[in-house]
Amino acid sequence: MTELYIGVAGSSPNYHPNSYDDTPKEAPEYKEPGLPLGDVIADRYDSRDVDDYTQAGNLWRVLDEDQKNRTALAIAGALGAARQDIQMRQLCHFFRADADYGQRVATLKVDTDGMLRQNQPNNPLPINA
Repeated sequence: MTELYIGVAGSSPNYHPNSYDDTPKEAPEYKEPGLPLGDVIADRYDSRDVDDYTQAGNLWRVLDEDQKNRTALAIAGALGAARQDIQMRQLCHFFRADADYGQRVATLKVDTDGMLRQNQPNNPLPINA
């Protein structure tokens, strides 16, 4: 798994969101104010308020079979080296985008049976698309 490190952060990730509870959180008191531009205010985009699955699912469905196979194989190869909780989280994302997408990645590399038996609250079951 690749993590980005800067300065004295050590092994703590410097990106958000992440899987660690002990990393810095947003501090509203340091938020920059919006920039007034006439009749509108330009402000930071809150990426937590988006649908992350429709566009990915739509893209998956326009790929031909060869493209789907190559994509799933590339993802599964990299994902197989990740921790099981990360594998499960990513599989959930793939299944939410498209059931075929999730299934292809899962059957290529990831031990879903073992993870589903562990089904912890932090590892939600995939949602069928």
